[in-house]
Amino acid sequence: MNRFTLLACVAASVALVGCGSKGGGGDVATVNGEPISKDEFVFNLDMKPTVRVMTQAGPVEAPVAGRLGFQVIQDLILRKATLQLAKDEGVYPSDKEVDEELKLRTKLNPNFVTNLTKQGLTLSRIKESLRLDLAREKLITKGITVTRAEAEKYVKEHPNEFMEPETADMLWIFVKDEATKAKVDKDLASGQGFSFVAMQYSQDPNVRRTNGRFPERVVSNMAKPIQDIVRKTPENKPSEWLRASDGWARFYIEKKTPAKPIQMDDAKYTVLQRTLARQRGEAATDLGKRILEKLKASKIEVTDPSLKELWKQAYDNLIKQAKDNPSATTPTSPTAAEPKTN
Repeated sequence: MNRFTLLACVAASVALVGCGSKGGGGDVATVNGEPISKDEFVFNLDMKPTVRVMTQAGPVEAPVAGRLGFQVIQDLILRKATLQLAKDEGVYPSDKEVDEELKLRTKLNPNFVTNLTKQGLTLSRIKESLRLDLAREKLITKGITVTRAEAEKYVKEHPNEFMEPETADMLWIFVKDEATKAKVDKDLASGQGFSFVAMQYSQDPNVRRTNGRFPERVVSNMAKPIQDIVRKTPENKPSEWLRASDGWARFYIEKKTPAKPIQMDDAKYTVLQRTLARQRGEAATDLGKRILEKLKASKIEVTDPSLKELWKQAYDNLIKQAKDNPSATTPTSPTAAEPKTN
């Protein structure tokens, strides 16, 4: 990922503050008529020992660092402190600024709201998340202005940072033994479609979920041997076999798109101006330290008995950790949405 894409992602990230409906009774699902209550759902969510995380090989289970419910409490306390700090410093985002931010995100990515609402988020929740993002940014960039001329100059001086990466859309087949490899060769030679053969023989554990599609599109993110395969194989042709540590892989190149300069417009220049301002602000101020000071001066009460002692222990640890790493107090986003920049 080039710097502009990375920084645009940072500038355009959205922290999803809460999700779903408010507390109360009722059922969230039924199985053959037997209900799963909201209380049962919340309890098991809170105590869930693992979560599914995405890797290049697909989703995998990973252990959680502490109860999920407690992680949420920590995040929400930090977010409240951040918004209160923004009010203290006179940079709390107005409703108008939130609406303008929503328009910008939608201009950069027309599916911005649609993608989030498909995840169950309401428009008001999305706006709450944008308000937190803006508050963090305004705290960091208070008193800093980057002009359009400065942004244009930066683009001219750093052209390599403003390139859409080389991409390849392709299918693949992974096998672990010579016998299966021979069957693949025989069926492809007989004229059977690559996708059909992949579904028949590929031993990639995610082949059914992905329909045999290779999970990475950006060529520079691929292993060097795969990059070489992509660049020497024509479109609409299968590649030669590539020896892997635990088997063989063969690819079908559907489409290759070379790297090209990003076409800058007003929205992208706005993102760049804000990104450059954020860089300057981060070099001059420590937001984590300021949030820590806000926490120290705040009266925080965790009323849930099962979380009260955990919060006390975490708060003490947070104070200790912040001495060496103040960014530990910077609120994180459980989900981020990246608008398109091209």
